[in-house]
Amino acid sequence: MAKFNSRNQVIRDLKKKRWRLSQIPSRTTIYAIYAKFRETGCELDKEKCGYKSLDPEKSQKIVTHFAENQSASIRKGAETINVSYGSIQKYLRSEGMHPYKLQMDKKLDEEDCAHMKAMCEDLIKEIDADATFLSKVIFSDEFILHLEGAVNCHNCRVWGLKSPFEIIQKSHTSPKINVRMGISIDRVYGPYFLKVI
Repeated sequence: MAKFNSRNQVIRDLKKKRWRLSQIPSRTTIYAIYAKFRETGCELDKEKCGYKSLDPEKSQKIVTHFAENQSASIRKGAETINVSYGSIQKYLRSEGMHPYKLQMDKKLDEEDCAHMKAMCEDLIKEIDADATFLSKVIFSDEFILHLEGAVNCHNCRVWGLKSPFEIIQKSHTSPKINVRMGISIDRVYGPYFLKVI
C-alpha cells in the first residue's frame, strides 16, 4: 500500500504473484491494516483499555443518590448523575449491593379474615352435600388497575446490602378497573372488562 498508494493496485499485484482469490484481502481490509500500521507501527490492534474506575466525586454521587432513593432505577440515576448505566451497575455490585424485588401484598382488614373463613366453611359444606360440586365451579383470575395509583411493580427493585423485606400494602377495597377471565370444566369465559367503584 505504501508502494502503490492504491488498494486496487495492491490487489492486482497480488494476483500477478499468483495469490488465490480466497487469500487476497478485500479493499476495506487492506486499508484497515495499512491505517493500523501507520498508527501503531505494526498490523496488530491497539491495546484495549480496561474498565476505568469512577473518580471519587462520581462514586460519592452514586452512593448519595441510592442512599436517598433506594428504589430509584439505574437508568434514572444515570440521567441524574450523568454517569453511564453500566458504570453505575458495576459500581453498585462492586459495593456488594443487590437489586431486591418488591413483594406485593393485599392489605387485609380484620373483617376480611372472618369473610374468608366463612367462605371456606360454606365450600366444605357444599362439597360434602354434592360430590360433583367442584365440576360446577368456575376458576377465574383478574388483572387489577387501582385508581389510587398502585401499579404492577414487576420491574421495581430496591438496591441494598441486604434484603429490606419491604412490602407494599395496597387497599383491598380501593376503586379499580379489572380484566377478568374464567375457566370451567368445559369452557373459557371472557375476557370481561369491569369497572368497580
